[in-house]
Amino acid sequence: MSRLIEFNPEDEVVRELLAPFSRVQPVRLRADSTGRRRSPRVRSALVIAAAVAVLAGAGVATAAGFGVFNGLSATQHPQAPTDVLPSQTAGQVQQEGCGAFHESTNGTAAPYACDPGSSRLVSTLPSGDKLYVLADSNNDLCVYLQNHGSWCGNSLSKAQPAMGVSENDSGDFFAYGVAMDGVVSVSFAIEGQDVTVPVRHNVWAYETQSAAWHFSCLTARFADGSTAAVGPCGGSNSFPGPPGAGG
Repeated sequence: MSRLIEFNPEDEVVRELLAPFSRVQPVRLRADSTGRRRSPRVRSALVIAAAVAVLAGAGVATAAGFGVFNGLSATQHPQAPTDVLPSQTAGQVQQEGCGAFHESTNGTAAPYACDPGSSRLVSTLPSGDKLYVLADSNNDLCVYLQNHGSWCGNSLSKAQPAMGVSENDSGDFFAYGVAMDGVVSVSFAIEGQDVTVPVRHNVWAYETQSAAWHFSCLTARFADGSTAAVGPCGGSNSFPGPPGAGG
């Protein structure tokens, strides 16, 4: 029996931060003694500077990972208390990395440093497991799902609008991932069977009873009906990403 998984998104706070500026009204400029209208540049600059100051004070201007999270509107807000990883998890990802590796000076695989301070909570699965995104020192987009672990891939773009991984626990196949804004569903193949899964708030997830470990032919579908092939077909790689990412 297959099951599509629904999510409970967390509220964003940027709208609240900018709410006071929605009440700014146009100002009629007075002519000075020469008959010329005074330039609106200073007033505009003050309003813009004030908005930037509010956002910077909330952490937006310097928030780690914002560039890595491009295309994920569910993450575009200052880190809130709900975005912070549990202390034990934060220590683990800081020590072990998030799942992307590089070749160290002695020729062994070494993890890129993962920044727990960049974490954003994207969704909570019905199981109660929380899905976060983070950034690492290689500017990879990393995903952490409680009780499942972390993995990394290239930042999302029009060329790669979605990514995901899969696992199997005693015949219970589970696949999940993230997709950029505008993607309404993803499709892929499991043991020759085509599956389509809706995207909710930048996240997709699917589980079924199957002996499969991997999916292939990951394809993203946009709201306008266009599609973008993301993963390879005929192989076992779940998504394109840095060496050692996911699996």
